[in-house]
Amino acid sequence: MKKTIVKVLMSAALLLGAPSLFAQTLVVPAATGSVNGVGQTFVINFTPGADSGGFDFVLNATPIANLTITAATATIPNGTTTCVNTASSVTCFSNANASTVDLGAGAVTVTYTAGPTAGPIALNFGGVNFFDQVGGTEPGTTTNGTLTLNLGPQPTYSSVPAPASTIVITDVVAGGTPTTSTLAITNTGAAGSTLNVTA
Repeated sequence: MKKTIVKVLMSAALLLGAPSLFAQTLVVPAATGSVNGVGQTFVINFTPGADSGGFDFVLNATPIANLTITAATATIPNGTTTCVNTASSVTCFSNANASTVDLGAGAVTVTYTAGPTAGPIALNFGGVNFFDQVGGTEPGTTTNGTLTLNLGPQPTYSSVPAPASTIVITDVVAGGTPTTSTLAITNTGAAGSTLNVTA
């Protein structure tokens, strides 16, 4: 009876020109991460409609040279959701566990490893379908997102002796003249870079 009332209200809303009132939605909120970061995440949020029986989608990350997707897991109440991933995309399928229960609001968590370059990465839906509980298509909307990689905190290096100071290297030959060499210490990159010492 409850389902019948909801469907009547949904039909009325459609007649009144509000087709998106009960539409399912998939949204990728703007997210940030750090370069060279491992195990970082962003999310894909799902909001159900009035008779949400299932959905499937593909989300693509571009450019792919600066990001590697390593895992995707979903928590969608009242449904069974399976997600698979490549290095640059996520594909998920979800179905309600019963024809009398709607999918609940939930999210897909995507884990990734960031490359060394700061800047934005587009997270765009490439294919999406929404279904009601009997397998028919249902209205839905998607919102693409952006993952911005930042440099993050820069490393601080110190040394003893201080950079650019002169150290005395004793000549191993008896009676020889002492020689000197300058020890130079430089930071050549962002967080995670290597400390270079030259003498």
